[in-house]
Amino acid sequence: MSDAERWGRIGGLTSWSRNDAETLVGPAHAGFRRRFERLVDPERVCLSCNRLIDRGSRCTACQRAKYRERNRTRPQFEVQLYGSAAWRRLADAVVADAEACHWCGTSRAISKLTADHILPVRLHPDLGVEPENVVAACRSCQERRKRQPDPRTWPQWARRPRWQS
Repeated sequence: MSDAERWGRIGGLTSWSRNDAETLVGPAHAGFRRRFERLVDPERVCLSCNRLIDRGSRCTACQRAKYRERNRTRPQFEVQLYGSAAWRRLADAVVADAEACHWCGTSRAISKLTADHILPVRLHPDLGVEPENVVAACRSCQERRKRQPDPRTWPQWARRPRWQS
């Protein structure tokens, strides 16, 4: 498929490139730019090294390096907790039992669910593997809770399921 055909689907634009997309939305909107690039070019590029990849956002080597760096800077207790078999079993069981995100209600059919602590492990390390402290959450709610732990402070649009938006 030519660039002109690709762009024809997006609204008749025929002479834009990835660099034009970055100029249009700026580097601050990386998520939009990645979605935009997928429309423009079905071949994905690793966010770290710019190699072509089949799926995901990073090549295998860059993904491993990212996880190594994250684990190097993470508190040692969290590295041990999230690497333990007890946490993996609990997280898998919580996600398997859940039908929707605990925080926004988005169905598991719409968004991938992950295990999330209600009370943060950094503040309450003794509750790390307590089943009552772990719920299933979609990725966006889990990331939002890192920045704003109290869901009552979230904007109204973030508190309802995405399919109702």
